Amino acid sequence: MIELLWGLLVAGAVLVVLRLGAELCWRVFETSAAALLERCQVALHQRRVEQRHRALQQAIREMEQRQLEQDRSRRIVDLDGQPRTISPGEWGFFLNRCLSELELEANLESLNWSTVRQHWRRQSLAWHPDRGGSVQAWLRKQRAYEALKELLPHLALSRSAIRGSAGIRDGE
Repeated sequence: MIELLWGLLVAGAVLVVLRLGAELCWRVFETSAAALLERCQVALHQRRVEQRHRALQQAIREMEQRQLEQDRSRRIVDLDGQPRTISPGEWGFFLNRCLSELELEANLESLNWSTVRQHWRRQSLAWHPDRGGSVQAWLRKQRAYEALKELLPHLALSRSAIRGSAGIRDGE
């Protein structure tokens, strides 16, 4: 009988040890799982932050590109009185139309504002409606003059930038 009691006592002790071991294992698992879950959440959060950061950087680059394009483009009134935006690729064609309208023979490479202004001052009286000129022709010429006034400084900057990048100095 003592052996039976002894056996039950040992069995009970084993069960207690097993239960304590199981609880310990469970707590270790729970702690490890919580730590792993937290690391996963942190990693997921970091990935989301990085994705947002990349998306914002891309949006900023696109906005800067659009702003650069807008800065290069100019909003003007064309010779017919219609507002329009002219991109740098269209400047040469439009400037030649303006020069033609003003009856000014000049090369875009050597053109400067003082030449245009002197020509305008000499010819504007002959074109003026009060001196027998047509109102529509006067308005077209005035729009051409205003467009040249707006675009020539930017053309000069573009030429100097091209010369600077090619290693050419003004006057060479």
